[in-house]
Amino acid sequence: MGNLITIKIGHFAPWALIVCKTTELLVILGLNAWLLHQRLYFHHLKRDTIIILVGIFAILIWIVFQNEMIYRIPAAITIGLLGALPEEVMVRGVALGSLLAHMSGKWLRTRAVILSSLVFALLHLGNLTMQSFPATITQAVNAFASGCLFAALYLRAGNLLAPIIAHFGLDFVATLGSSNANPFSIVSNYQRGEWVSDLIQFILQILIAILLMTLGSKQRRDRLSSQLAGH
Repeated sequence: MGNLITIKIGHFAPWALIVCKTTELLVILGLNAWLLHQRLYFHHLKRDTIIILVGIFAILIWIVFQNEMIYRIPAAITIGLLGALPEEVMVRGVALGSLLAHMSGKWLRTRAVILSSLVFALLHLGNLTMQSFPATITQAVNAFASGCLFAALYLRAGNLLAPIIAHFGLDFVATLGSSNANPFSIVSNYQRGEWVSDLIQFILQILIAILLMTLGSKQRRDRLSSQLAGH
């Protein structure tokens, strides 16, 4: 999970994380309303997007029942919400929306997705103050892949709820399966042998993003751009 406000969470009570992330969200919304005026889209979800999100939640439910860390569920829900809301509003809602609205030329959607995902990845470099360089770089690389997936979902759904729900799901699972004693800690206990699973996760997210951006008619795979063009 990315940090716009870098805090060593392991030394703070959970309420500190809630206060910081809530403040972060309010600052993002305030700056957008003051400077950028980028509209955030929350129109009703289409059937194909609902099917994708139901699939994500089906996997989450299966993971919960297979996982022995049931006591972590409240923390996983909290971390999921506090990570997804401010980060999706800023990176997908504001950054990706602004790029699509103001850029032009060939491969517009692809360039906007890549640039916004790079921003999302760079935000994770703030974790260098709390953990090792390999762990932080691994987080940033995986964040780029996740960013592509979330951006593709936003494009396809035309609704910011889609990437918010997907982001919540990934953070929920990560917190549930974390080896950290403190479930509210964002510090990664990276092990060298984890590179294979990290690589698989990276490839899967990129592949799903590509499929979301290429399958179906142009209207179905890019509902967001048509909304931006109409405003």
